[in-house]
Amino acid sequence: MNTRNVIAILTATFVFTATAHAGWTPAEIPSTTNMLWLDASDASTFSDTGGLVEQWNDKSGNDAHAVKGAGDDSRRPTTGAHTINGLNAVWFNGLNGLTTVSHPFGTSVEDAFVYMVTRRLDPESYTGWGAFYSLGGDGGTSKWEAAMRLSALENHNGGGGVLTTNHGLAIDEVWMAGLYGSASELTLETWKNGSLVASKARGTYVNPTTGGIDVGWWPLVSSWQTYTDIGEFIVLNGVRDADTQQKTEGYLAWKWGLQESLPEDHPYRYDGSLFVPDPELPGDANGNGFVDDTDLAILLGNWESDPGIISGWSLGNFTEVSLGDTDVNDSDLAVLLGNWTGPPPPGGAAVPEPATLALLGLGGLGLRRRHRKA
Repeated sequence: MNTRNVIAILTATFVFTATAHAGWTPAEIPSTTNMLWLDASDASTFSDTGGLVEQWNDKSGNDAHAVKGAGDDSRRPTTGAHTINGLNAVWFNGLNGLTTVSHPFGTSVEDAFVYMVTRRLDPESYTGWGAFYSLGGDGGTSKWEAAMRLSALENHNGGGGVLTTNHGLAIDEVWMAGLYGSASELTLETWKNGSLVASKARGTYVNPTTGGIDVGWWPLVSSWQTYTDIGEFIVLNGVRDADTQQKTEGYLAWKWGLQESLPEDHPYRYDGSLFVPDPELPGDANGNGFVDDTDLAILLGNWESDPGIISGWSLGNFTEVSLGDTDVNDSDLAVLLGNWTGPPPPGGAAVPEPATLALLGLGGLGLRRRHRKA
């Protein structure tokens, strides 16, 4: 049986039903909805000088990177000094603030949901009104921001009103904030660790934007900077969608160690598997999440060519660690065939029937023998 015949069998007998699971993240939210995504755990998103942040890159796809004010080094928050759940967090010390280089909403904000993982740090001696962010507005009735100081948390939605609640947080407590405002649904909502803690009706006022999105401060009032650590900051555009909200909450909770703070009936309180990528797939030599004829060709191309030298999955040696085997041989072929998925098609990965696995075994054996004779 030659290579062409084996591949014909493989492509003709697989049914495509699923894709490799990489773990859900906000990257799966379209950039038309995911307007800003700042992730302190991703070191590649920072430009800093001695830990003082020059730029914090946006991962949403909108390139709304958060930067310090021009020539204003005193406003730079600190990266690399504080952690939450073992992951890096950005420290805003009551004097700092960043502003995005562009405003992904355009000229106005009608509906938005802001998510943050933060640690309350403000000491009793701190007298500022700690603004977490501002989505825009020039002050007065047009501002859209949230602020926290001592016991009060305020969700300001400009002409839409102000929602004030007691956050109930202790100093050094880590929490996941959700702040929602909607001119379409005429509501203001404050969420804590996936639970709705306060809401009120609001008007139809649509907030204008001024400059970019401010993070860690509201620059129009000099004393409005936050005194907190921020681990992750996500801004979504549009009317609240329950599925996206719960996935975002689950993702943040499992990443930052807050899953036990989710409400009992939250779909991701006890099950975080959606957010955990599948482990490496044995037999996947090229690392694309599938085991197919491309991986088989890599394996055969290195078949016993350099006994004792061939090393690593990328060369088809899948048993080097488990068996201490430095050759590419029958044991590696067995691993590949045992994990065969077929090629990645549009929308799904191949799932073989039991009879197809038998054909694979025979075909792979024929390929191996033909290769050795050559």
